[in-house]
Amino acid sequence: SAAGITVPGVVAVVSSVLLVAAFAIGPGPVPWMIAAELFAQGARAPAISLAGSINWIGNGVVGYTFPLILDHLYPYTMLLFGGFCAVMWLFVYYIVPETKCKTVEEIAEHFKQLAHKQTSYSPLMPESTN
Repeated sequence: SAAGITVPGVVAVVSSVLLVAAFAIGPGPVPWMIAAELFAQGARAPAISLAGSINWIGNGVVGYTFPLILDHLYPYTMLLFGGFCAVMWLFVYYIVPETKCKTVEEIAEHFKQLAHKQTSYSPLMPESTN
């Protein structure tokens, strides 16, 4: 290989670029979009700031801990991250509402109903029959 360029090296670089591009046009902007759609105008700026901060803190935690996790779980490292992705997928599927063609008030009502469902049932208290 002239100049140290190898096929696996080229595949690794191209794959990395494709991953970053797919993330940027896919789930990358979600923290900013979801905060903008879920909050009323007055709370939007703080919500977007908080979502962006949490996103970057999460990126930093992953970047910092990945080498440590790789050292300890080498063949199973991606299973750990895949598990986190599966849990987050379930959260989004069951908790985060569809916002297409909905007003902020309709989205707020969804969360009120969700909160009511979670607080109205207790296995220790019998439900009233009224």
